[in-house]
Amino acid sequence: MFDAPMDGLVLWLGLSAISLSVAGVAVALPAGTAPDAAAVARTVDDVATSEHRVTATVRTRADAIRVRPERVALRTEAGTGRATFVAASPVPAWNGSLEAVLDGERPNAVFSSQAAFARAVTRAREQVEPWRTAPDRLRVRRVVWGEVDVTLVG
Repeated sequence: MFDAPMDGLVLWLGLSAISLSVAGVAVALPAGTAPDAAAVARTVDDVATSEHRVTATVRTRADAIRVRPERVALRTEAGTGRATFVAASPVPAWNGSLEAVLDGERPNAVFSSQAAFARAVTRAREQVEPWRTAPDRLRVRRVVWGEVDVTLVG
């Protein structure tokens, strides 16, 4: 008469099993969302299509970045965000002479000729871009020198 009914024990065990499985799913979910690569792509496209020579910066909020001529990818432990460029085919300028131009130097102060600038742009564009540590802010600059019209990122 004072014993627990058998149905109560089965119900308690069932609820315990469900609680454990829900807790397991919650622990397995990533801590956040993938970074917003679309904001980076929009900024690059805006700079590339501007009528003026423009410089902009955009926050990356990522651990790693990879810039390719057709798209950008940002990676964190929560996942990878990718976005395609609509109007731009940016050139990575992480170091060397192109980085100096990205930093604000005039191309004719860094390169001996327009042809040398064009060769540096072509080499950087053709190089397979690896994953690299993402900066807090990605810099974007459109540079025009003679026939060379390029959007540098770094």
